[in-house]
Formats: sequence, C-alpha cells, structure tokens
Amino acid sequence: MGHGIARGALAVLADWLAERVAFLARESSNPASELVCWGNDLPAGLPDRVGPRPEASTTVPRQQLTDHAPVELQEKLFARVAALPSVYSRPSAISVPGARGFMLDAPQPGPTEAFLVPQAREFAHLHPESDGSLHVALPVRWAADAIERGWAVAHPLAGIRLTPGMVLVHGPRDEAELDVVTAIVTTSHAWAAGLSPRTSG
Repeated sequence: MGHGIARGALAVLADWLAERVAFLARESSNPASELVCWGNDLPAGLPDRVGPRPEASTTVPRQQLTDHAPVELQEKLFARVAALPSVYSRPSAISVPGARGFMLDAPQPGPTEAFLVPQAREFAHLHPESDGSLHVALPVRWAADAIERGWAVAHPLAGIRLTPGMVLVHGPRDEAELDVVTAIVTTSHAWAAGLSPRTSG
C-alpha cells in the first residue's frame, strides 16, 4: 500500500533478478564469435531488419502494436509453417483467442524448452490478423540473435515461467521478410523435432 513496495513483492522481484543474473552468467560463457546458423535458406546468417522496431505491448499477452504484416503475407506464412513435417495447427493452447498454434505430431519431440506449451507440443503460434506477429520457442543463442538483428523481442516471462528462448517475432512486411521469418520459425520447428541448430566460428 502507499508508495512503498510490499515485502512479498520485493521478494518476488529479488528472485526474478537473481534468475536473470544467473541466466546471463551462464550465457556469458558462450563464445561471442560464433555465427548462429539459420539453415540453408540463410547461409550468411540472419540479416538486420530494416527500420525501427515495431511497438509491442509490455503486458501479457505480448502483442505487436504497430507496423503490422499484410494479411496476405500472414496467410502465406501460416501455409508455409503448417506444411512443415509432422506439423498440424489448432487454436493455441496459450495465446489470445484467434491465435493459431503450430503443434508437432511426432513420437520423439525435442527438449521441453523447445515448446511454448510442452503438453500440447506447441512450438509457435501466429497471432490474429490485427496483430500478425508470432511467438516462437528458440534456443537461447538463436533468440538473442533474432532480438539483436531486430526481428524479435523477448517475452517478459521467458526464463521465468516460460521457456528461456520465447520471443515475439515481428510479422513480415514483404516477401523478403517472409523468407526470413519463415527461416526463424523453421529453426524453432527443427529444434522441437529434436534437431540441434548449429553455430560456427
């Protein structure tokens, strides 16, 4: 109450900060010179996204607020991801109404961290057309690369209650961006399917 911070809230904040510091300490041991490989479609690595980052909400659920993808590109993206091996779509088990989840129908999926909702095998979902962004689960190094290059922002609960590599990926504005976003989601799919993404020096 008042202008102070309650002891309970302070304890939760301290735990959150401790988890973040521990996470950064673990990641700092990874060589910064390694190139994150996004597959054959992006042999030179992830390009920088052109222009300023779209605005995104700071609350949960996190959504893209500006610079939305055209609906026709959203549908092309949906079709590409839905056509990946062993993938089927149904309403997301975690997102807002109207979000379409991408689930893996495979007997031996990847690690728990490769899924937004492990019980549903949901590794990504596409938000409704008024938004057009996606949430995907990525290995932490790949999530960091996508954020650094301007293609994504971290989820507020990533590494706390959700997988550490959960990011919001901005919807594609043109065909070239469609290819890049497809490559990002394809990497998420590969990880969920048990294939390890690669780095190279």
